[in-house]
Amino acid sequence: VNIVRSEGLLSLYRGLPMVLCMQAPRGWLKFGTNYSIQHIAYEHVQPYLANATVIHALCGFTTGIIDGIIVSPFEMIKVR
Repeated sequence: VNIVRSEGLLSLYRGLPMVLCMQAPRGWLKFGTNYSIQHIAYEHVQPYLANATVIHALCGFTTGIIDGIIVSPFEMIKVR
């Protein structure tokens, strides 16, 4: 409330462009990686594993690991 009174309503959105510049590529990375991993998993793993839920969970887990490895250094730079 004090920030809005002293600096105006638009001050709440001052950092928005930088956040969007960071989050848009991160979303592309997550969805693209997940799609690619699922494609590979359905080609090579599905004949041996009939449960699609397990495949989706493993693909999501792998995507999260890759996202953490690639994005975490940039998050640290943003915070510091």
